[in-house]
Amino acid sequence: MGREPLRTLMAPGLPPLAGFWARRRDGSGVLTLPEPPNPAALAPWLAALASTPALPRLHVVLPGEATAVLRYLGQEGFLPRRGRLLQRGWVSLERFTTPRLTAPSLKGAFPNALRATLLFVCRGEEVLLMEKKRGHGAGLINGPGGKLEPGESLLACALRETEEELGIRAEAPALCAELRFLDCDGSKIHGFVYRSQGYRGVLRETSEGKPFWAKRDAVPFWRMWADDRLWLPWVLRGHRLRASFATAGSTLCAGELQVDEGPALGLPPEPEAARL
Repeated sequence: MGREPLRTLMAPGLPPLAGFWARRRDGSGVLTLPEPPNPAALAPWLAALASTPALPRLHVVLPGEATAVLRYLGQEGFLPRRGRLLQRGWVSLERFTTPRLTAPSLKGAFPNALRATLLFVCRGEEVLLMEKKRGHGAGLINGPGGKLEPGESLLACALRETEEELGIRAEAPALCAELRFLDCDGSKIHGFVYRSQGYRGVLRETSEGKPFWAKRDAVPFWRMWADDRLWLPWVLRGHRLRASFATAGSTLCAGELQVDEGPALGLPPEPEAARL
């Protein structure tokens, strides 16, 4: 593994890999892949790089249309780099080779977590977002949502929050994502994401937020939570997923992503979680 970029990466015991490898002054490594590789061929290279001494962080840059590789890298703990869009052109991902924090497990229960919902209304190639005015995430952009009230179901919470914050009633929302967050201070959030293809009522600005429509390929991720750019593009394209994240305040430190093989195919949220 040298410092000079190579057209074909070669190392003892590893399959040849088309791409470029370089080390930065801060000690991190950059692996640029001009063509989407087979995840099975990429796996031994990532394992070898992660075990390289004094390599605190590993960057992977690949074409944005590499869906299978994106899914694989998400499961291996790679997260989109700050300021880089996930859904267009080239995708730049990063992973700490020695994670500072560990994302919570996606298996089993997630006890003592604050339960909350998000809801995204879609209209063709657009999605309804809002600039949040107060409360958790004030000043950021997100979908309508909030925490469950005592005795409230997930669906009832998603519908209520959307009506309170935007004045509309979402039609036939479908549960499409389960999100688990663990912060370094020990706090937990168990989130459930709904997607709807329509709504009733008159969209309006409220004291909670200011609504606007955005093209799904031009979502302003730089004004959203750091984890949104990892999972929301999948949701807006009709996929279902589970994801978990470790955070330090607004900083995203580690994560895991499990996405279905295709829109509306498999991988629903855990039945136990869906009944909470």
